Amino acid sequence: MVSVEAFRVLEQSQVSPPNGSAPPASIPLSFFDIVMSPAGPVRRIFFYDFPHPTAVVVDSVLPRLRSSLSLALQRFYPLAGNLLCSSSPDDRSGIGCADGDSVSFVVVECVGVDFRELSGTRAHSVAELRLLAPQLVWSGAAKPLLAVQVTVFPNHGFAVGASVPHTVCDGSSYVQFMNAWASACRTGQLAEPAPSFDRTAVPNPLQLRSVNILPGFDRCGTEESPTLASDFVSATFCLTQDQLQRLKRSVTAKFDERHGSFHCSTAVVTYAYAWICLVKTFGYAGDKIAHLIFLADYRARLQPPLPMSYFGNCIVPCFVEVKVSDLVGEDGIVVAAEAIGKAIQGLRDGAALEGVHGWGGRWQFAATQQAMTVAGSSRFRVYDADFGWGRPVKVEMVIQRAGALSLAESRSGDGVEIGLSFDRTEMDLFERHFSAGLELLSE
Repeated sequence: MVSVEAFRVLEQSQVSPPNGSAPPASIPLSFFDIVMSPAGPVRRIFFYDFPHPTAVVVDSVLPRLRSSLSLALQRFYPLAGNLLCSSSPDDRSGIGCADGDSVSFVVVECVGVDFRELSGTRAHSVAELRLLAPQLVWSGAAKPLLAVQVTVFPNHGFAVGASVPHTVCDGSSYVQFMNAWASACRTGQLAEPAPSFDRTAVPNPLQLRSVNILPGFDRCGTEESPTLASDFVSATFCLTQDQLQRLKRSVTAKFDERHGSFHCSTAVVTYAYAWICLVKTFGYAGDKIAHLIFLADYRARLQPPLPMSYFGNCIVPCFVEVKVSDLVGEDGIVVAAEAIGKAIQGLRDGAALEGVHGWGGRWQFAATQQAMTVAGSSRFRVYDADFGWGRPVKVEMVIQRAGALSLAESRSGDGVEIGLSFDRTEMDLFERHFSAGLELLSE
């Protein structure tokens, strides 16, 4: 494991929107913003090939990254603001935006670390990986909503890490911002459409006003996992389009024999296959109930629907429970896919918000049962974040808990990437289960 001394800070600065371009404003937190606050920050790292010395990066790359970030913040000005929340749960929490707001921008040089290893798919240290993603620092009234770190790997490449508390936006909005920033850097212009911050059409079924109702809310955006073991690693597993189609055909053929037609989407079959591999890795007893939680975008499902350019949180949790013996049985993939499909069908029926009173309890209980949780989506297009030096060679989410997965489209466009973290021994076991299942498909 590489020591922290391998990372040397070259620059610490603040980046603001252009003078006078961001309107003073107070944007209230929506129901979804408050509910998602305990989820912790969204932290992604975008790796780019750039085989040049540090001096070249400092002279040619950093000025463009800084100036384009300023330009992007003109549109996404809430990210330069601060979370506003008093000690009273009766006061409405929101995002405060004022002239002079800024974002932390840190530049770090990393020497002696294998750029290819960290930006690859094979197992690598999570402790090292999270050094590339800045940690938000909340102190008193100062609760910033975005921190950026550029890490230079001399003669190999650089990484752009950005951290945002879940209080301010979901994964879709996060990627919307990153792609807008990348486009501004590449073209010098702001791309359309502009983000929408209008909360008036967002429902509030529990009449929530403040994040103060949540225990430890003041740590939600910044809380870091304790020191990670050196053998706690992250890896990426890929399902190609051919493998996805084979999985879908396997599910639909067996399902149709018993129940009739079933639409098996890429998300359904990916969740199902990863869940079965995870359950086998943990070695649960057959009579145990396995839990899965995934988040679904609710923008288009609201009445009236929100625009896809809506910036904030608009996601609902879906809870799936299946007996372990059914998951690891001969028809486990069918059982898992059917249960996941029913959860998604509930969204289409518009019933997702009817169970909102039970979300907290179900989430907390599932967490005690080592539930598999899924973040990200293969629809986000994270690999579109081209700042002008080519598309990322890898995009990685920092995952600090075994059982948590991230999802993204593959860089080539030929399938799906699944990111997860485990102790190295468990990672080897997961890989064996993942590979063995795919080998059976090809027989």
